[in-house]
Parts: sequence; structure tokens; C-alpha cells
Amino acid sequence: MHLCNTQSSPSREEVSQAYRDRIHRAYIVHTLLFCGVLFLLGILSLVQEPPTVSAVEKRELAKMPEFSVDALLEGTYVREVELHYADVFPGRDYFVKLAAQMDEWKGVRFDDVRVYGTTPPQEEAPPPRDLPPAPEVPGVIPPVTSREESVPAEQAPAAAQHWQPDDGAVGEKNGAVFVYKEKGMSIFGGSFAMGEWYAQAVSRYAQTWGDRVQVYNAVVPTAIEFALPERYASVSAPQKPNIDHIYASLDLAVRPVDVYGQIAAHTGEYLYFNADHHWTGLGAYYAYRAFCSAAGLTPLELSDYETRRLDNFYGTMYSYTNDAKLASDYVDYYLMPVASEAVRYDKGAPDTPLPHSVWAEYAKSPNSYAVFLHGDFPLIKITTEAGTGRKALMIKESFGNAFAPFLIPHYDEVYVVDQRYFEKNLGQFVLDQQIDDVIFINNIFAANTSYHIECIEGMLAQ
Repeated sequence: MHLCNTQSSPSREEVSQAYRDRIHRAYIVHTLLFCGVLFLLGILSLVQEPPTVSAVEKRELAKMPEFSVDALLEGTYVREVELHYADVFPGRDYFVKLAAQMDEWKGVRFDDVRVYGTTPPQEEAPPPRDLPPAPEVPGVIPPVTSREESVPAEQAPAAAQHWQPDDGAVGEKNGAVFVYKEKGMSIFGGSFAMGEWYAQAVSRYAQTWGDRVQVYNAVVPTAIEFALPERYASVSAPQKPNIDHIYASLDLAVRPVDVYGQIAAHTGEYLYFNADHHWTGLGAYYAYRAFCSAAGLTPLELSDYETRRLDNFYGTMYSYTNDAKLASDYVDYYLMPVASEAVRYDKGAPDTPLPHSVWAEYAKSPNSYAVFLHGDFPLIKITTEAGTGRKALMIKESFGNAFAPFLIPHYDEVYVVDQRYFEKNLGQFVLDQQIDDVIFINNIFAANTSYHIECIEGMLAQ
């Protein structure tokens, strides 16, 4: 006998109402949890001893201002109180790191570096960081020599005068960017302390590999160093003293690459984009010539390459400022006269090679700079027909993407490592692959940013 279920099913309206009730209860619970967390953080901010220094950002935190009626009426007192509480918020360093990690998960980094909204004064370099000794590698005798005493801040060489002719054009600050003559430029504010920390991080690799590997270091100046008239000298800290101090702080085994000198000799050319924070392919070419000089190689001439172009490029500076005055860019890239093929290794799969290519000719604005190497990956391996019997590995942030292809005619294998994403122990990787030359190339902001320096240090420990 067939029995029917006589219990009536809920109506569509009843199901919808039950769903709305669950959503409403969840909303109330989440709101209470959020308010509870804010309340607890508020209590902590009142009872804890406020920190004075950020370990993550390597800077002093804003102090509580002294109260005065004049400051209150002018509005400066309230602004300074806001800055103080923003700096001493409980768990602030943790949330700064978490925000950076979330950006990495999203694949978003505006500038690879910290962009300063103001120009902090130069600092004297601190005593050397108390780092563990470089790991011992069988058969390698680490160099025992080091450069002479680092140049104190007060004795640093003066910035070279590369001022542009002043025709009275007006520049303006837009957040952390200065816009002058249809060009957007990040405002620099690094310190000697950060630069010396970067030099120490690079030097440890030379101490790890000894004479088995030749290490080079190239620090790249950015557009603002060369694009302003003297009238705007105070807008941004000079970059040359910082670069000179980094080079003076390197281990003697590390060969410095004079990118600054090559760029300074060609400032009338199209070396930096107008609407993006990177340098152009031509700027990277002059850095390549500087590297050849340091490495004893004969550079190719521009006429040796096939030049191709992507038009109508509006990049990070335009996205950041939405300033209609920024001029449209084009991206020139140079095809090498030596055949090559490439594979890449994605994050989370360090042992799985995937087909790749040196050029992403499909790239369109606002991502036209991705024509160089398709953008940033933990590791790219380029195999060439150069026939030199030598191998190179380049460690970089995104400025290095435009530089890497120029190595193809000089090495049978070129490994491109992004210091932010590489997941193996780099010290051992270089020995396993029998690399001859290792080239660190970082723009001046990255060389003065704790995030990048920690990434460089971390590759020896992971």
C-alpha cells in the first residue's frame, strides 16, 4: 500500500522569510562582533603604553601634541591628535603587514615600494644589524674584506645638479606624487639608515657564495631626480647621496653598477614614463650599458635590436592621481638578435615549469609595462643561443623587468627572480644551477623600503 506524506511543505513566502531572518540575525551578530572588537581596541589604546617606534616601517611614530588654544582654533591640534592615534592604534604593525599581504594575494602593488607623502630628513646610518653569520657552503671560503668605513651622513657627497631649465612652469603635489610638465613623479624620502640595511642584505649573498659567484648591485634613480628645475629642489630628497652611501656600504666583493651616471648622461632622452612610475625600455638600456661596463662585457647598440612600440599608455601615476594633465606614453621594447625561449614558475608551484615568453605583445594600457616579461613572477628561466657558456641570475622588483632581456645576448641561461615571490632558498639555488653572475637591481625606493629588504634577507633563510 502506498502511503502519502500528509505534512504540508513550507510555502515559498515562508522559505524567503526564514532566509531573511537568518541574514538579519547574521548581520546583528557581525555588527556586535565588529563593535566589540572596536571597543576592546579602544580600551587597549587607553591602558597600553603607546609605542614610539614602528618596527615594520622603521620610523618614529607621531607624538601626542601639547594642547594650546591657538593650535585648537587653527585646527592643527586635532590633526596632530588624529595622526598620533592612527600611529599608536593597538596592533598597528600587525595590520600594516596584513594589508601588505592582502595586496599580494590580490596581485596588486601600486609602486613596489613605499611612496612618501612628505620628504623626511636624511638619517645617519645605524650600527650594523646583528644578523646571524652567512651559512657555510662546502668548498667556499667567504671573503673577509669589507669596504672602508661607511660614509657618515654629514660627509655624504652633494647631489649632482641635474636641474632642468626653468621656464616658469608650475608644478603641483597630488598626494605622494609631484606633477610637473605633464609628468607624474613619486616624491623620494629615503634615509641613509635604510640604504645601509639594504647594502648589508646584498652583501650577505657575496659572503655566502665567496668567489664561486660574482655579485653585482645596481640601484636605479627615479624620474624626479632629473626632471625638476632648481626652484623645486625641496620637493624631494636628493637620490645620489643615498645611492653613493649604499655603494660605500657594500662588501668589497660586490661590484656596484653606475646606473646613475649613465642616466645622468642622457637626461634629455625618453628615460621615464609620464603617466607611470617605471622607467622606459630606453632607460633600462642605459642601465644595461652600465652593467656591461662593470662586468667587462661589450654592450650591443640600439641599432642591433628590432624596436617595437605600444601606444596610448596611461599607467600607475594616472591611476593614482586621475590627473588629466599627465601626458600619454608609449612603450618601446627591443627584440634581441639572439634566439631564446622561456618558462616560468608560479607562486605555490616552485617546481612546475609553465610555457612563457620574454615579451607580452598583447599588453594594453593601463598594463602596457607588462610587455616586459608579462609582469612579475617568482622565477622565469630564459634559455638562449648566445653560446657564451655562462649563466646569470637577476634579483629584482618590477623595474628589473625592462632590464632582464638585455642579458640574453651575453648568457646561455638567464634566471629572473622576483624577491617578493621567490619560494626557494636562493643561496642553494644559485649553487645548484651553477650560476656565474648574480645581479641585484632595485629602484631607489625599493632599496629604502623595509618590505623589499626583508624579502631579500628572507630568500637566504627560506
